[in-house]
Amino acid sequence: MNLKVKFLVISMLTSSFLFSQNKPLKDALSSHTESEIKYKHSLESSFFILGNFLEDSPDYYLLTYGYQLTKKDRVFAEFNTWKYAEPLGTYGKSEEFYPGFVRAWGIGIGY
Repeated sequence: MNLKVKFLVISMLTSSFLFSQNKPLKDALSSHTESEIKYKHSLESSFFILGNFLEDSPDYYLLTYGYQLTKKDRVFAEFNTWKYAEPLGTYGKSEEFYPGFVRAWGIGIGY
């Protein structure tokens, strides 16, 4: 792996640890109301997107939107796409049989 990719991975991991939420834990006797949820909306991605910086890029992209209903309940919708260099199940070089690539799309919702 070249130096640029290593630096990017290390800096992204470091920034995710530095800027993550660090809320103090509350004891069981403290009063808790539903209005104490500070961030109801979330926008997420995946570290697998860093594979797009490789020479044989999978063109993988993921975007997830989430909404926190209560402290324990969350709904989300995610959209992703990726590319296969050859069809699944064909191992090795299949360029003479299949000269293109396969693009896949995905949409998911969850609770």
